Amino acid sequence: MKLIKNIQVYAPEDLGVKDVLISDSKIEKIDDHITYPYSIETIDGTGCVLTPGLIDRHVHITGGGGEAGFISRARPIEVNEILDAGITTVIGLLGTDGYTRNTKELFAKAKELTQKGVHTYILTGSYTYPTYTLTDSVEDDIVFIDSIQVLSLL
Repeated sequence: MKLIKNIQVYAPEDLGVKDVLISDSKIEKIDDHITYPYSIETIDGTGCVLTPGLIDRHVHITGGGGEAGFISRARPIEVNEILDAGITTVIGLLGTDGYTRNTKELFAKAKELTQKGVHTYILTGSYTYPTYTLTDSVEDDIVFIDSIQVLSLL
C-alpha cells in the first residue's frame, strides 16, 4: 500500500489537493486527509499532479517507418517510454510496414507491454492487401482475440 499526501487530483475534473490511498496498483480512496492505522509507504505529492492515465490510440509498438528502406526503420517502443509519458493504455498498429514486421510480432509485443503494466490493444492488419492477420480472417481476429479491438483501415 502507498499513501500520496497533498497532491493536486484531477479525475478528470479538478478535485483540489487531496490524499490518495493506493493498494495493489489501484486507487482505493481519495479524501482531504487520509490516515492509516499502521506504517505504510508515504509519498509527499506537494506540487505534483495526479491525473487519469492517458490513452494513445496510435503507437507503432514494434517500431515504425521503413518507407525509405531499412535505414528509416524506427526501433520498438519500451514500456518506460510509455509510462513516463503518463500513458496507461496504447493501441498498437503496423501501419505501412507490413513486410518486415507482422501481426504476430505486434501481438507478442502487446502481450509483453500488458505484462509490464500497460493496457495494450492492437489493430489487425496493415496497409498490405490482402491484409495480414493472426487467424487468416480479419473478422475472426476481432471476434476471437481479446487484444484486437478495432479494424485498421486498408
